[in-house]
Amino acid sequence: MSMRCLKVLDLSENYIGPGACRAIAETLILRSKQKLLEKLEHLNLRCSGIDENGMKDLVKAFKSNRNLKILNLSRNSLKLDGANLLAEVLPELRLLEVLDLGSCDCSERGILKIVASLNSSQHLHLKVLLFTSAYFQYWTRATQ
Repeated sequence: MSMRCLKVLDLSENYIGPGACRAIAETLILRSKQKLLEKLEHLNLRCSGIDENGMKDLVKAFKSNRNLKILNLSRNSLKLDGANLLAEVLPELRLLEVLDLGSCDCSERGILKIVASLNSSQHLHLKVLLFTSAYFQYWTRATQ
C-alpha cells in the first residue's frame, strides 16, 4: 500500500514512549515534506505512554501534518507542559474536527490553555473536544 493513500494511522495501546515519539515525529515530518502523507486525517495515539517529553517532538509533526481531522491523545500523561505544547500548535490544525484528551492529566490550567487556543474562528470545524476524567479543582481562597 502506498503511503500516499494513508488516511488513518492507529498506534493506540502501544507503549511507544519518548524515544519512539521522536522517531514517529521525524517520520511524519519527513513523509509530509515528501508529500507522502497528504491524506492523513486521523492519528490515534491513545494509551501510548506519551508524556510531556514525547509531546515536544510530536507537536513538530502536527505542524507538518495540518490535514488532521481527528487527533486522539487520550490516556497519555501529558501533564501541564504537554498541554501547553499542544495548545501552541492547535491554531495551526484548522481542519481538526475531533480532539480527544480524555484521562491525560492535563490539569485545569492545561485544559484552560487548550480551550483558549481553540477559541477562534479558525476552528469552526471542531465538533468534539473530549476531556473525560479530567480533574477540575475549585478555587477555595475565599473559604480559607
